[in-house]
Amino acid sequence: MTGQPGFQPGQAIAFRDVFRGRVKAAVPLRVVEDSSQRFVGWLPSGARFFLPVDGRGVLVKDVFGFEQLGELAWTVPESAGQLVVCPLGGLYSVVMRFFGPGWQMPEWYINLQSPLTRTRIGFDSTDLILDLVVGKNGDWRWKDEEEFASAIARGFASESEARNIRDAGEAALRHAIAGHPPFDSQWLKWRPPSDWSVPELPAGWADHAASPGGPGFLPNLPS
Repeated sequence: MTGQPGFQPGQAIAFRDVFRGRVKAAVPLRVVEDSSQRFVGWLPSGARFFLPVDGRGVLVKDVFGFEQLGELAWTVPESAGQLVVCPLGGLYSVVMRFFGPGWQMPEWYINLQSPLTRTRIGFDSTDLILDLVVGKNGDWRWKDEEEFASAIARGFASESEARNIRDAGEAALRHAIAGHPPFDSQWLKWRPPSDWSVPELPAGWADHAASPGGPGFLPNLPS
């Protein structure tokens, strides 16, 4: 799992959600792997990141409705952190959140997103709103369906793109149920090196030009 030319293992990078040329969120990840097959990053508990908020500092989920970014600390009770595994060229990432001293991982969180765009400071992608949660027992559910439908109705993406997004989720679900990588045991025993500190966003992350993101940013998927 060594890195290819690009970002090196242990390097702190900016993992940004962008939409129509604007940064909607920015998370610092420490590079686990950057290869021709995938990017894998580590977000430990305590890392500080930025999410969209309104003028009062209240978190905003509406893709069209945020005013600014607010700084938060990533903390989940009894969780050391989470791995983010992104098959390059794919329309999703897999979030693996570990809990307790035994590093239990109860579910796969499939975050639907546009393919990663490499930048000088990390990666940009557009969150596609609709997500899937797949339990280790095979149970699964869609997440944020109402928010997704509302965004599509207001022009977030075309109807054909919306179908592609849902198709991408269903394809990822089939991989998860079948136990195909990365939905296998490959990463379950991974642990961060003891000398890794909590990563910080690279200097200038907010000023670095964002990838466009927006209608037309999704490839057509094979049927």
